Amino acid sequence: ATELDSEDVSSWGNLGACLRREGRVEESIAAYRAGLIHNPAHPDLLNNLAVALRNAGRNEEALEALQSALARDPDQPQFNLNIATVYRRMRRWADAARHYEVGLRGASEEVGAIFDLAYCYEQLDRDAEAIAAYRRYIQRAQRSDPDGAARAEERLIGLGQ
Repeated sequence: ATELDSEDVSSWGNLGACLRREGRVEESIAAYRAGLIHNPAHPDLLNNLAVALRNAGRNEEALEALQSALARDPDQPQFNLNIATVYRRMRRWADAARHYEVGLRGASEEVGAIFDLAYCYEQLDRDAEAIAAYRRYIQRAQRSDPDGAARAEERLIGLGQ
């Protein structure tokens, strides 16, 4: 085993990621928080902390961390996509849709986020936008995720398409 440099933020980030992959979510949260003691404004640590918090079902805390990360690095699309995911889990459809839209402007290759955006539109009764987003998803996912494309086609049928 190697020794952890307590002031090296990347060490805490790597430890948190390893722990999260092993399913040790609370320990990963503690590792990210330990790294933030040394650099409280580190956007990647805040983002990773938020993902771990979200996975633990602690949505409000996750939003707080993500909003801090986004304030420090507003051009990072992944932060918006992660905020959107938290809002979607909270069934805050309009907030989720807004953050998916912003995030997808900078990360158009995030195909799964397109499906999630379409679903948010559907929940908001914005059917035309949902239909367009599902079609966009199907076009991009047919080869890489045929099951997902089939789910999107089912959603389109439910929307009368």
